[in-house]
Amino acid sequence: MESNEVAMAVQQLSEFAEDRYLHQTVRQNVKTGETTFHEDLPSLIGDGAVQDAWRDEEWRVHFHVPVYLESFGLLQTTQEDTLECLSLLAADESVLHYEVETYAWGVLPKSLQLPDLSEGIAKELKWMVSNS
Repeated sequence: MESNEVAMAVQQLSEFAEDRYLHQTVRQNVKTGETTFHEDLPSLIGDGAVQDAWRDEEWRVHFHVPVYLESFGLLQTTQEDTLECLSLLAADESVLHYEVETYAWGVLPKSLQLPDLSEGIAKELKWMVSNS
């Protein structure tokens, strides 16, 4: 990422740094494969040295976002991994139902929230039905 993209991505990610839940973060250096675990996101956002490392790192941040999102702004979700899991589960006849956790809607950045909570939950469930 270019430095202006890094700054924009850090700004966007800072919208997820809220106090209600922990947002465990794993950083992986794409060149060496070395991983570093951090208990929560907010301490990383303000660390300028960590922001400089973004050019060579992939971050995975634990935050529940709607399953129908593949990406938003400069950030990507793990939707591809979800689709892979759903594909594997579809082959297992013992799996009779799926669960979608929806408790984090109230702490999503405003840009990702829908005006009506039930609309967002319904959109997630429709996505699950069409992809499972």
